[in-house]
Amino acid sequence: MESNNISCWYAARDVKENHAPEIVEAIKNCKVFLLFEDDNVATSPRGDVLNEVNMACALYNRGKIKIIRLKLSNSELESADLIYYIGRIQHTDAFSRSLNVATTELTLKINKILGNEIQKRTTHPSVDRYKNDYFKFDDEKEKARLEIQQQFLKEFDSDIYERLLHQKQNICVLDIGSNSGDLVMDRLGCSPKVDKLIGVDLNSDIVEYANQKWTNSKARFYCADAESEDFVHRIKVIMEENGIYDGFDFVNISMVILHLQNPTRLLWNIRKLLKPGGTLFIRDIDDGLNLAYPDKNDYFKRTIQICSNTSGSGFRESGRQIYSLMSKAKFHNIKVENMGINTAGMNDDEKDAFFDVYFSFILEEAKLTAEANPNKEEYRKDYEWLSGIYDDMEEEFHQEDFFFNLGFMAFSATK
Repeated sequence: MESNNISCWYAARDVKENHAPEIVEAIKNCKVFLLFEDDNVATSPRGDVLNEVNMACALYNRGKIKIIRLKLSNSELESADLIYYIGRIQHTDAFSRSLNVATTELTLKINKILGNEIQKRTTHPSVDRYKNDYFKFDDEKEKARLEIQQQFLKEFDSDIYERLLHQKQNICVLDIGSNSGDLVMDRLGCSPKVDKLIGVDLNSDIVEYANQKWTNSKARFYCADAESEDFVHRIKVIMEENGIYDGFDFVNISMVILHLQNPTRLLWNIRKLLKPGGTLFIRDIDDGLNLAYPDKNDYFKRTIQICSNTSGSGFRESGRQIYSLMSKAKFHNIKVENMGINTAGMNDDEKDAFFDVYFSFILEEAKLTAEANPNKEEYRKDYEWLSGIYDDMEEEFHQEDFFFNLGFMAFSATK
């Protein structure tokens, strides 16, 4: 709930001094009372759960709050008291189906109850994950933007790659979402420790370009869809063509997870392609880590919200999910390698490039989204507003006392 900007009160964490009165006050002030039902729900030593449900039901019967039941076990309620109070309230099933599905349904329910207030505070709830290929090979602006982005990312991650490759030799690398190949060749393709490098991308034009650019190197680039049903089979065919028979030593995924509808499937598939002990490296974005201060007119705050609503920007809270996704896919030794690129210590030229690489992207995406949705007035208003304040925002960005952090995140793990 809290990862979707729904504030929660939880006794074990939030009681400060006086247990009973603080719980009473919390229930009185809540809008939704969420009851987790496991086998022990009615057997708390002091009857705390029953006391809380009793109070919540009194407010529920007066229309003051809503009650939601989340069922975590297969057993039926055995407490006559609980059946009396909440038996008629429909439950959400989190036992016989995946927790992701159940919590997505729960988020939607609570968003609906809380109404517009929560919708304004929420950027992308998890249900909004969608597959999108925002890069177009003939987009010269996007090519230039990515080149600048890669320069900033090199400062962000070069030492990470050096550390992860330490004490490794004859490495076989799989790169997901290679684009032109520039980033992966700079970080891994130039390393004497790397023996073979396979890059895959959705875009056939960019794959052809990468192969021409990096001909006679240790790298080969192929067209493949990371979310397709036959992805593993496709990669294994490529491996056989290149004499890779026992899996990859290193899998690199940069700025791809945010564009996937089902990243869990990809990570499970990566496990099938990695050698035991092999390394997975993921770099992605999380706009929740973006910081702009002082943001006197909330220009930066609103612009970041606009970014989350554009059609090509992907899932902008992806970074926070990476640890959980890796864990669910049974990876080990999961580490946060780095978080955030910021303006501290940047000169004026660097600030120019930094502002342009991020905010010009949002401006362009806002325009494209408005053009693609002519019947949705909110998209047109977002683009017009951003166009109108863009120069003022750039001027504010260059003030000596202004600080901006962009929420790149990097994780590593082993099979």
